[in-house]
Amino acid sequence: MTKTLPLGGQQVPVPGFGAMGLNSAMGSDLNLEQSEPVLLKAIELGCTFWDTAVAYKNGENEKLLGDFIKKHNVRDKVFVASKCGFDVFGPERKVTNSAAHIKEYIEGTIERLGFTPDLYYLHRIDPNTPLEESIGALDELRRAGKTKYIGLSECSAETLRKANAIAKIDAVQAEYSAFETLHETSGLIDTAKELDVAFVAFSPLGHGWLVDDFPFKTPDDFAPNDFRRTVPKFQGENFYKNKAIVDEIKKLPTKKGCSIAQIALAWVAAQGLITIPGTTKASRLEENWTSRDVELTEEELKEMRAIVEAAKPVGERFSAIFQSMPFVRIEMASGALCKIPVYRHGFLVAIDDPFKMLRAQALQHLVWLSSLFQLSLALPWHATTNYTLTVIQNVTQPQTFENIATRHNGQLLLTSTVSPKVYQVDPFRQRAMKAIVDIPHTAGLFGIAELEQDVFYVISANNTGVQGVPDSNFVWKFDVRNRRTERAPISPSTVANVSNSQLMNGMSRLAGNDTTSLLISDSQAGRIYKLNVNTGSHQTISDDDFLKSSPTGLQIGVNGIHVRGSHLFFTNFNKRIFGRIPISLSTGFPTGPVEVIVSDVQGDDFAVSADGKAAWIALNSQSTLLEVDIPGKSARVVVESPYLESASSVSVGRTRFDRDSLYISSAGPFNAASGANTTITGGIVARVDLPKVK
Repeated sequence: MTKTLPLGGQQVPVPGFGAMGLNSAMGSDLNLEQSEPVLLKAIELGCTFWDTAVAYKNGENEKLLGDFIKKHNVRDKVFVASKCGFDVFGPERKVTNSAAHIKEYIEGTIERLGFTPDLYYLHRIDPNTPLEESIGALDELRRAGKTKYIGLSECSAETLRKANAIAKIDAVQAEYSAFETLHETSGLIDTAKELDVAFVAFSPLGHGWLVDDFPFKTPDDFAPNDFRRTVPKFQGENFYKNKAIVDEIKKLPTKKGCSIAQIALAWVAAQGLITIPGTTKASRLEENWTSRDVELTEEELKEMRAIVEAAKPVGERFSAIFQSMPFVRIEMASGALCKIPVYRHGFLVAIDDPFKMLRAQALQHLVWLSSLFQLSLALPWHATTNYTLTVIQNVTQPQTFENIATRHNGQLLLTSTVSPKVYQVDPFRQRAMKAIVDIPHTAGLFGIAELEQDVFYVISANNTGVQGVPDSNFVWKFDVRNRRTERAPISPSTVANVSNSQLMNGMSRLAGNDTTSLLISDSQAGRIYKLNVNTGSHQTISDDDFLKSSPTGLQIGVNGIHVRGSHLFFTNFNKRIFGRIPISLSTGFPTGPVEVIVSDVQGDDFAVSADGKAAWIALNSQSTLLEVDIPGKSARVVVESPYLESASSVSVGRTRFDRDSLYISSAGPFNAASGANTTITGGIVARVDLPKVK
C-alpha cells in the first residue's frame, strides 16, 4: 500500500485531489457553500495535495479554493499546486510561456488564492518561447519565494530533459490511468523517474470511467457543458465498447472486495505516481482516499497489468476540435517547428507530444487525400475577414441540404429537399452523418424548429423543382429526448396538413415560453402562418406585399423566418431584402409596418444573435456569408468560399465549445430554372468561427 510519495524535498499524501471539476469542464459549477462538504472531508481525512489552475474557469477555481482555505484557516494543512501558460484573460485564449506572462500570472494566482502556491506548473508548452526564457522565469519565481516548487504539464520526455538541464524541475503532470497508458511508451514516466521528478497523474480514473456506478448510460447523458461530450472515448460506439471494458476491469476489485476506483488508484500509486482524482461528492472522495489502504500483491499487480494490456480502450484522449486551431506550430523531435492545418476551436494548444505530432502529420496527408477521393474532412478556408470557415461534413452523393437546427448538446439536425430523412451531424468529430428520422410519404423536408428541448417540428412537402404541390405541406413532430442509443428508431407523428398552402419553407417558434405556437413561411404564396401544434389549427397572420415575390424572377418570396424579441425577421429571396416585422408575442399578428433592414440581399435562411443586434445570412446564389449590423442597417461579406455554393441555412452553436461559431448548410449548385432538384455535388456543412458573437 502507498500512502505518501516524494515531491521535491517532502512527502505528499496520496491520493491527492483535483479541484477542476468543482466548477469547471465536468458539468458542475459549485459555489463555495456547495463545495464545502467535499473540501472539509478532504481536510478531515488528510487528502491535502490539491491541484488547480488559472485556466480552470478563468481563475475562479483558484479563488474557490483560496476562499475556502481562508474561511476555515487551513493553509498550514494543504499543499496547493496551480498552473499558468494559457492566456485566458487576453482577446484570444492561447498558449504562452513568455517570462512576462509567467510573472504576471503568478501575481494573479497569489491574489486569488490568498497565498503563494506550493507548486507552479506551465500548463502547456509554447514552442514559440525558448525554454531558457520560460524555465528561467519559473526558477526566478522559486528563488523569489513566490512558489516552493516548479513543474511542467503535458510535455514530452525530451522537453522535460531539456528543462531540467536549465533548472531543477520538481514535478511533471500528465494523464495516466488504466484507461490511458500512453506515457509508458512515450518515455515521459521513465524520464521523470530518472531525473527524480515527481510524476503527477491527472484523470487516474479515466475521466470517470473507472468507478462502480458510472452514471451515464448513453453519450447524450453528459451535461451540455461537460467536456466529455467532445471526447472520442465517450462518444458513439466507442462509449459502449469502453463501457464493456470497465466490466472486465471490475473482476479484480470484485474478488478483492473493494471498488474499481480504489483498485485503479492503488495500481497507479503502486507505480510511484501521484494521483489527483477529482470529485464533487464527499462520499466519493472518502472512497478514493481508502485506496491508500489497498495492498496489491505481486500476483494482483500482474493480473491488473494483464487486464490493462488486454483492454485497449478505443478513442482519442481529446477531440482535435477541442485542442487545436487552423494552423498550429508543432515541435518536432528534432527541435524543428512545422505548421500543420488542424481544427480551430476556442483556444490554442501548442503540440509538444511526439505522438500528437505524428497524428498532426498524418492529418496533413489526409488533407491531400480528401481532395483526391472526396472524403469528409475538416479543413480551414480563408475568409474575407478574420473569420474562419471549416468544412465539417462533405457528403459525396448529390444532396440538397435545406435547413439546419442545433440541439442543446451541440449536435446538428439537417433537412434535405431531396430526402424524407432528418440527418444528424456531429460537429465535434469527423464521422459520417446519420439519418435519425424518416418522414413517410414525402419527397423532401424544409424548415425545422424546436419548441421544447429536443422536441422538434419539421415541414414535409412534395414538390417539383422549386414549385410546391398544393396541399402536400405537412408539419411533423419528432422527439429525441428518450432516444437512449444512437441506433434507437425515432417515430415521427403528424401535427397538421396545412390546407391552401403552396410551398412552406421557413419555420420559427413564436415566443420563448410558448411551446404550442409555430410560425411558418409560405414562399410561393407570400404568407406567414401561425400553427397550433396541439390542435393542428392554423391561420394566416401576415400576407404583406413585402413577403410576396415580384412577377419576374424565381417565385420564392418570404424564405427564412426567425423571431427575436418582439420582431419577426425574414428574408425575401425574390425581392432581395432582409427585414423585420413588429409582432405580438401572444397572437403573432403584426403590431406595426414592415421595416427593411438591408436590400439587394438574395438571402435564404439565416441566424439572429440572441440580442437581436446581428444577423448572419446565407446568400444562396453568391457563395457567401453576410453579416448584418441590424441597428446600423448595414451589411458586409465575412466569408466567401466555393464551399458555400447554394448556402441555404445558418444556425448558432449552443454549447460552451461553439457558442462563438455558426453552422452553415450548403446544397451545392443546382439548376432551378430547369426544374432540377438535385445537386451536382454533395451537400456540405461548414462551421464559421467568429471573433466574437455579438
